[in-house]
Amino acid sequence: MRKWEMVELGEICTDFQNGVGKNIEFYGSGCKVANIGDLYEYPIFKPIKYSLLEVSDGEIEKYKLERGDILFVRSSVKREGIAYCSMYDSDEICLFSSFMIRCKPNQDIVDSKFLAYQLRGPNCRSELVSASNTSTITNISQPILKKIKITLPPLPIQQQIAEVLDTADALRRCTQQQLEALDELVQGVFLEMFGDPALNPKGFPVEALEKFYINPKEGTKCGPFGSALKKDEYTKAG
Repeated sequence: MRKWEMVELGEICTDFQNGVGKNIEFYGSGCKVANIGDLYEYPIFKPIKYSLLEVSDGEIEKYKLERGDILFVRSSVKREGIAYCSMYDSDEICLFSSFMIRCKPNQDIVDSKFLAYQLRGPNCRSELVSASNTSTITNISQPILKKIKITLPPLPIQQQIAEVLDTADALRRCTQQQLEALDELVQGVFLEMFGDPALNPKGFPVEALEKFYINPKEGTKCGPFGSALKKDEYTKAG
């Protein structure tokens, strides 16, 4: 097995920065702000889910994302959700909020897509979650992120790995879309055959649930409070 160099994230990325933070009255119009939901869902994202925020030209310049930037979830209600990351893959002007941390990979030595996929892998996820701090909510800081260890193969190999993972992720998304479409089809067929159960437009008979069981107290008891079965009252097959 090849042994590649291990480096700290702070050695291959610069400009670690928390995002823009404003009161709720500034939201509703203005510039796009990336949504944390995108970081959980996609290793590579564009501003599809977003908020609008009123900001100055100076704030746009300070907090705008550039293609290849890596974003981390900085604060999470659930500990396992902390530090999920995604790579920004757009030239559209979009900012990042104070619930995120942004860093810029050095493109001469590390491929941004490769880095995003690795940071979402089980080893890095485990290290990131273990390094986080929890009080009321879970947080992670810039100094902690900079210390995370990254495997760094040569740049051409990084790009090959990222290409393979891109293909796999595209297939996953395609499969997910097909399953969602199939689920909608099944629901549509059901409604076409039987109508909405709440409205019962086809006039099917309506009966009370109690008509379809004998006695709920006569069932076999099981669960955390013991069982009605006594010793030797059952046999194993075979």
